Amino acid sequence: MADLNRLTIPYLKKLAEERDIELNSGRKSELIEQIKNSRIPEDTLDHLIEKYLEEKNQKKIQKKKRQLNLIELENRVNKVEEKLIEIIERLNQVSRKLNIRGSVNLESQQVSKKPNQNGQESKRNLILKKPNNVNEIKRFISNLMNSGDQINIDELFKIPELQETSLTLIKQAINELIKENIFEASEEGDSKQRIDGQISMLIRN
Repeated sequence: MADLNRLTIPYLKKLAEERDIELNSGRKSELIEQIKNSRIPEDTLDHLIEKYLEEKNQKKIQKKKRQLNLIELENRVNKVEEKLIEIIERLNQVSRKLNIRGSVNLESQQVSKKPNQNGQESKRNLILKKPNNVNEIKRFISNLMNSGDQINIDELFKIPELQETSLTLIKQAINELIKENIFEASEEGDSKQRIDGQISMLIRN
């Protein structure tokens, strides 16, 4: 029997659109029930599920390639930085030998060089600022992740930019993001902290 639970909400909507099924808004289980009630042949439904799972896997592969490219770019930047330090040191040596006043100084600017597994750390440091209200928190959390990415609530609350932000505002922002269908809420996972006592994980739509 075709298992529509294997698809996330965005892919359930794509499937419905492909089959000209008009879905009413609702939770994932309600969307699945509407698709089942459309009487799509079982073999056709299986084919569509496999098709969208393959599409999702391809996106994950592309994401990993982007992460590898980021690491490669950072390695190149590190090598260039080492060369610059070497050149500046040589210039300082020449300056001292010629008794020229002053020297060339390299001011180091601390930038996060080690992104985490989904690249979110460097993205936060270079792009995002600390959020101060509900709209900024919503924008901050949305920009952290790409479609299909997921994060549990414990990990979310540990993000440095959110450490001094009101938990009430964060919870309000999360609930609004779920209502706006930007994120899908999940009760699965081992998060110790939960939103409204149930939500332990967020999945980016």
